[in-house]
Amino acid sequence: MSGFDPVFSAERLPYDDDPAELSFDLALDGERVWRLSGEIDQTVVGLFADQLHAALERGPRAIDLSGLRFIDCAGMRTLAHALIACGEGMRVRAVPTYVRRHWTIAGFDAIAPLPAE
Repeated sequence: MSGFDPVFSAERLPYDDDPAELSFDLALDGERVWRLSGEIDQTVVGLFADQLHAALERGPRAIDLSGLRFIDCAGMRTLAHALIACGEGMRVRAVPTYVRRHWTIAGFDAIAPLPAE
């Protein structure tokens, strides 16, 4: 992750052949934007919630989702709660198409709309 200051990284329990595919990173980039990458599911959502809240308390309230490969409903719920708590003070950018689609299907757009593309 060249050019980024890694803040937190987590790996899921080692039940899969490729643990590198089972992780997430929350890093601060040079533009002072939090960048989320990897995968968020129920096995890491507690860690994700803790780190997301700590990150948002530290500074910039913009989060880039371009590196996110997977996020389940629990992860989306955590992100939605953060968006609601920060209100207008948090921006989300570079939302992958699949996240936007699942966000809408799960109904999160009604409580925490994502920015237009």
